Amino acid sequence: MHPWVPVLFAGALVVSAVTTTALGVAAWRIRETPGATSFLGLMVAVTVWTVGYLVGLVWSPGGRFLWEQIQWVGIVFVPVCFLAFAMDYLGYDDRLRPVLAGATLPALATLALVWTNPWHGLIWREQSINTVGGLEVAAQVTGVGYWAFTAFAYVLIGVGSYLLVRLVVESEYLYLDQSASLLVGVVVPLVANAVSVFGTPLVPGLDLTPFAFTVTGVAFGNALFRYRLFDLVPATWHLGRETVVGTLDDGVVIVDTDRTVVYCNEVAADVFDVPVEDAIGQGVSALVDADDVDFDAPDALGEVELGGRTYEVRSSEIADRHDRLLGYALVFNDITERKRHERTLQRQRDELRFLDRLNGVIREVNGALIGTDSREAIADAVSDRLTDSALYDAAWTVDESLVDAAQLPETGSIRLDGGESVTGELADGEAALSVHTDGPDGASVPGDGASATDDGEAVAGTWTSVPLVYGRTVFGALVLFTTREDAFGERELAVLDELGESIGYAIHVANRDHVTLAETAVELEFSSTGDLLAVVSADADCSLTVEGVVPAGGGSLVLYCRVDGGGADGDGDAGANGDTNVAATLEADPDVETVRRMGETLLEVRLSGGSLAVPLYEYGAELVSARASDGRCTVVARTPVDADVRAVVERVQADFPDAELRAKRQQDGGADAEDLAPDGVLDGLTDRQLEAVETAYSAGYFEWPRDANAEDVAEELDIASPTFHNHLRKAQNALLGELLGEERR
Repeated sequence: MHPWVPVLFAGALVVSAVTTTALGVAAWRIRETPGATSFLGLMVAVTVWTVGYLVGLVWSPGGRFLWEQIQWVGIVFVPVCFLAFAMDYLGYDDRLRPVLAGATLPALATLALVWTNPWHGLIWREQSINTVGGLEVAAQVTGVGYWAFTAFAYVLIGVGSYLLVRLVVESEYLYLDQSASLLVGVVVPLVANAVSVFGTPLVPGLDLTPFAFTVTGVAFGNALFRYRLFDLVPATWHLGRETVVGTLDDGVVIVDTDRTVVYCNEVAADVFDVPVEDAIGQGVSALVDADDVDFDAPDALGEVELGGRTYEVRSSEIADRHDRLLGYALVFNDITERKRHERTLQRQRDELRFLDRLNGVIREVNGALIGTDSREAIADAVSDRLTDSALYDAAWTVDESLVDAAQLPETGSIRLDGGESVTGELADGEAALSVHTDGPDGASVPGDGASATDDGEAVAGTWTSVPLVYGRTVFGALVLFTTREDAFGERELAVLDELGESIGYAIHVANRDHVTLAETAVELEFSSTGDLLAVVSADADCSLTVEGVVPAGGGSLVLYCRVDGGGADGDGDAGANGDTNVAATLEADPDVETVRRMGETLLEVRLSGGSLAVPLYEYGAELVSARASDGRCTVVARTPVDADVRAVVERVQADFPDAELRAKRQQDGGADAEDLAPDGVLDGLTDRQLEAVETAYSAGYFEWPRDANAEDVAEELDIASPTFHNHLRKAQNALLGELLGEERR
């Protein structure tokens, strides 16, 4: 042997030991990274093997066989640490502990046999030392324990190598560079070991494995520093994928090309209500209707109904690198809430479109109400517009004479031709509606919401009654019938409720106009002790006479009351003290909103109730006179000849149970009405101009001295003083034009 050969051998072992030691130090610095700790153990074991063999081969202090045993401390743990590194590095740490424990026990047992070999010879049956070129080479005849460990070590290294190769394939070669470097660092020493164990080395008895660790150090260093071995850790990819699949809220089913289930996660098993083990191996048609899943189109979407819930099914093809179809991945996403939300949004959109149409119809109805002068005209205008809109199949009004104790009369079922009437409850007029829906069979039974066509055929549908109200006065009901689905929802009812108020106001105006313009009317005289003015007359020992009534908006009325007698001083004069006493008594009543002195004995009282004038005004009656004295108030009002007197009385008694109808007289307007003013004298005034004239007159603006100035009247009208003057001047001009023009003619 050339004298430099031993030096080269020793140098190679030193390089190997230094390299693996450096790699171990690098791993220690990043020991928190997955795989770094086991990699450190592997480098320590390799270094112990290399250093032990180097010392025994070159120096052998204490004997060659001692160092042979020392190097086996590293030999037995190299395969164990390599498998541990592969599993930890690739993300199989959940199975690492049991595997590591199972692999360590045989390694420790082998190490014990090595150190006790002289007693049993299971590792080496014979040992001798040959000195070759200054190197002490141990020549050994191996025993059964040696061969058992060799097979065990090769299995561990083979499993670890398989895991690295599988990583390369599964990650679509994402970790090819790192894995290739690691495999080179493993395969070269493995081949060298195989040659040493099973072949004939250049020097008999020489172990080539420690020399091959030089290649291991270079290959592992390349993987560590060049290909960022511990920067791109496969455990992140592997565990991340498992975490995503494990925590996925969607059901996942994988089938092969025969559509047999090969994988089913727990979520999918819950969806199909079968155990996972029972689902695997079945045809997919046993779990879901295969017709609902499109296997032909890539990333196809479908919907299935399972257990009362809706699932979106996405089908994706599974293919290898050569585009060979291997199967399909089916993902079941629960979209029940999304579908419910979509249906809700669709209903809301449909409702908004319907409400837009309904509001348009309501505007037409309100336009038709302008200029109507009778209840019959109002009823015809409302019914025609509503039925022409196609929103309702039938619409008609029922006046207050048919409303008894808030009940519509039981006279038959609804008819599409607008026949007699309906059955059911009428709302109480307090911004509420009653809705009645037909039964499932749609039979034409009174009260069930069924309708009959002209030929008598039953039509299933829904009907509602809308109260026609003004203030707290109910003039009847508007009855609507429709075959629309989901009819009369909350928003539709709110719109119809406003329509009922508009119709009620139109009836109120028609009644007032009818009373004002008619030559004949019915005069009703009521008497009550519960009227606010009656109470005040008793408390203040005075009499009060209403000289004017003006609507104030918001359902309130303004009464202009002349105070006579009474007083705090008891002298019988209606002076300042008496007037002040009456005002204080009025202000204490909760129905009174404001009280203002308009003159020495004239008070302006704004109230929302408490007076017989309020229900009479709501009905549309014209107040003729009102006087209270000695604790009793007498009110005379004019109503149209065709008015339902009973309904008027019931409305008054609803607020004043003690009210009595003292007299009912038919009054002819005749010549007296003609003497007051020519026909049409007020036709030229706008509503605001007429309101300005009436308020000014009632407030005593035209008296001398004036009971109220322009600012007082403007404040009552809630307008500026110049605006009041403008309305008043135009009204006076129109009135004088009519009167003087009539004289000239």
